[in-house]
Amino acid sequence: MSITPLVLISDDDTVLANAMVRAARHAGLRAFSDTSSRAPDLAARYRPDVVVMDVRQLIDGRELLAEMKRDARTRDIRVVMASGIHDDAVRDSCLAAGAEEFVPKPFPPSFFRRLALQVKEKETETGAFEVEEAPAPHVVQALKKPRVLVVGLPNVGAEVLGPYDVERVATAEEAFEALKRERFVVVLTEQPVEGPGGVELVLRARELMKATRGVVLADASQYFKAARLDPGCGCQMLLRPCKVEQIAEAVARAARVATGRLGPL
Repeated sequence: MSITPLVLISDDDTVLANAMVRAARHAGLRAFSDTSSRAPDLAARYRPDVVVMDVRQLIDGRELLAEMKRDARTRDIRVVMASGIHDDAVRDSCLAAGAEEFVPKPFPPSFFRRLALQVKEKETETGAFEVEEAPAPHVVQALKKPRVLVVGLPNVGAEVLGPYDVERVATAEEAFEALKRERFVVVLTEQPVEGPGGVELVLRARELMKATRGVVLADASQYFKAARLDPGCGCQMLLRPCKVEQIAEAVARAARVATGRLGPL
């Protein structure tokens, strides 16, 4: 039985990823997106016919490609690498890592129509195979718990953080070190009276991973200072005293925004 080909779009730009999913579906493909650099895991689970992978994302697309090619479950899946950097060295490194094709951004209007024809022709030659249905968005997000970095706030416990993969640190300096080695979708912290931290910490986190969002608790004396730093930085500010339910709701919303399930903060 012939099955409509399935394509996985891996790009940390949520708006662009959603647009590409629509374009792929318009061309007659089934499609879903990954905006958190989890393409190898998703490909192993859902076995798409092709993965369209951006080079510059939370984790370098070439690293994700190499991981797929090392895994027996995904090494034969066709991967098309894409980049807005029109550079021969970037293209050559993608092809050397095992990509079947490199396509510069922006995509030509015919890209997904051509891709659909190529995939269908390959299936005609090799015989169609069964694949799982494209996962619903909530299933994709549930495959891995969102990573949350908690800075200070020892009294914030499982009633807020239970749904997440949490790392706790005591100081802003420890947080900066954690951010260098790990990727977090949410930073939960407080605005200090003085010194680094709070909104400035979230800004630093977003320099390293632009999808990151922050929830910052602040007393009235710090709130207005922090608010001056806040515009456009992806923070939710909570004025103390605040209820556990308010913190839990703010963290949940930040996680949904960071993983592309809700519009920007």
